[in-house]
Amino acid sequence: MGIVKYKNPKTGIIYCYESTPKWDPEKGQARPTRTYLGRWDEETQSIIPTNGRRGRPKKQDVPAEGPAEDSSAAELAACRAELARCREELEAVKKENARLLKQCNTLRNIISDIHRRTSAGYLE
Repeated sequence: MGIVKYKNPKTGIIYCYESTPKWDPEKGQARPTRTYLGRWDEETQSIIPTNGRRGRPKKQDVPAEGPAEDSSAAELAACRAELARCREELEAVKKENARLLKQCNTLRNIISDIHRRTSAGYLE
């Protein structure tokens, strides 16, 4: 038994197989039988095991209930609380913006009035 690495030339991914020899009586020599183990990771120099199946797991394979639901419900509640806080903050910023716009318009009118008086010769 040995481990065989195969590098796909198109993708560059290295796949690992366990090779066991089986005797072929017709040909009179050993033939390898390979079992897929997983991908080879160059960084860690180890095999990353996979289940050998492609695609998403079927819906019946995914657990329907469990601790993930409890944590997701708590996470949802935290997100809703954060959203409510952000909405309150947004409303406060909108009110401040309206107040500053009103003040800006008042100052603009005062400056316009001063400019009109100085350009018309009203200054004493």
